[in-house]
Amino acid sequence: MKVKVRVEGLRDLDAALAELNKATARNVLQRALLKAADPVHQEAVRLAPERSGVLKSKIRKSTRKPKGHQSKAAFAAAMKRGATRREAVAAQRAFNRENPARFAEVFVGVEEGVAQAWPQELGTAKHPPQPYIRPAMEAKWGEALEIMKAEVRPEIEKAAERARKRALKKAAKG
Repeated sequence: MKVKVRVEGLRDLDAALAELNKATARNVLQRALLKAADPVHQEAVRLAPERSGVLKSKIRKSTRKPKGHQSKAAFAAAMKRGATRREAVAAQRAFNRENPARFAEVFVGVEEGVAQAWPQELGTAKHPPQPYIRPAMEAKWGEALEIMKAEVRPEIEKAAERARKRALKKAAKG
């Protein structure tokens, strides 16, 4: 499935985000992304096959990087090479700096430890696939994009207002 999306007004948002410190900007984007992930998450839960109910109950949306994520793989590769923990963390941070597109991410998927999750989604030699994550994303990506567009600007404005109040408070103290 190939999808083309055109989003306008990102220069304004990028400039507004640049005025915030890095951690605040990441948090702003993650809050908006979590809200935008709601329809995809709900659709994945709805589409997940129900046998025992475990699969449906373990579908999550999170800003936490899942096991096997590329930045975690950089950490693991450094540890396997015999690096210290500090050096491995440095390797992970270097990977993240080299990949600015990964500034803020949200994941929708099944939490670790649910053995039937991927065989259910992708199928096996003896079991046909019963996908639920991919169809949820395909069905709800447009709605998620609209929510993201609606949520980013107010989140930036709230964060900027909090930063302005902090600066005023700090200036008043001396």
